Amino acid sequence: MFRLFVVVALGLALQVAAAPSPYYGPGNNTSILSKRGSVDLLDSETIDEATNWLQFSRTGYCTKTQLINWDCGELCQELSDVMVLAMGGDGDRHPNWHVVYQESTEAVVIVHQGTNLKHARSVLIDLHTGQQIMDPSLFIGQRFAEETGVKIHQGFSAVHGMSARQIYVTVNDAISGSLRHPTKGYQIRAKEVVVTGYSQGGAIAILDAIYLRTRLPQDIPVRAVTVGTPKV
Repeated sequence: MFRLFVVVALGLALQVAAAPSPYYGPGNNTSILSKRGSVDLLDSETIDEATNWLQFSRTGYCTKTQLINWDCGELCQELSDVMVLAMGGDGDRHPNWHVVYQESTEAVVIVHQGTNLKHARSVLIDLHTGQQIMDPSLFIGQRFAEETGVKIHQGFSAVHGMSARQIYVTVNDAISGSLRHPTKGYQIRAKEVVVTGYSQGGAIAILDAIYLRTRLPQDIPVRAVTVGTPKV
């Protein structure tokens, strides 16, 4: 009986783990026009830029050894102008994350790992679907959350809080000139912050972007570019 329960529970977890937000378009009978009002075509420059950030989301599944040496095969070769600034997580209870600086775009990129199906506790983060108000110690305050009724996924909120402050310190150092390039010697002054991730990592990335936007200088753009992101 217990074995049957475990199999059923894991089966449900696999379905929830990477469940994206509703999709409207080809293959869906509901017209995207009726949901969004209009469709804007993306130019090639915008697509290329988004592709660059989404390539980083794939590095969320690289091992720490690969990341330290920036040696994860063709993917790392394509993203060759990168310096790793910080990393953390255990890939289980606390999803892996890393922060890098990309020289060609002068951007700090934060990458959050998606659901790790090899570890049950990673899957359980997705299944912790209760809702709670945004953590007042991280976000815009208890009063705002209570007045607006804004609530977020408990599992994603919990794991975001494990790394948020450490990531902020690293990002702030990268935009303030507190870090130097290890081989070229110049001060790093990032001009943009991009947060990315796939599935569970995309959800954490969205919370990270909101958190960083409230704490970084307003002249530094902060955006989230995610893949297969579940509702937060």
